[in-house]
Amino acid sequence: NISIIFSTKGEIYFRKIEGLYLKQLLNTKKNQVISVGGGTPCYGNNMNLINKQTKSIYLKASIQTIYNRLLAESDKRPIVAELPKDKLKEFIAKHLFERRNFYEQANYTINVSDKTLNAIILEIKELI
Repeated sequence: NISIIFSTKGEIYFRKIEGLYLKQLLNTKKNQVISVGGGTPCYGNNMNLINKQTKSIYLKASIQTIYNRLLAESDKRPIVAELPKDKLKEFIAKHLFERRNFYEQANYTINVSDKTLNAIILEIKELI
């Protein structure tokens, strides 16, 4: 459980383990779609590793879309679980700004704001 790892070992430990698992997944050489968390491309050499071994797609969402998603599952997200709701949009905007450089290194970008899951899946299929 990610929340337990964060609370007992900390985020740095989690990011190291996350990077190891990412390498394992990328080295399996199977046809697969790997959905990584928003922080994954931003730590270690993960984004370079992803782009070197596969096609990458940035699923770009508006602050409002991300807000709605995080609000619905904030108890499963250790970084935002204890954040007050009135601070969440500011938190999202700050992280998007800080992470944008990594996200924009993706081979492709799909705007996912206000789209259904099926519509997003169809766009991903067209790219791969």
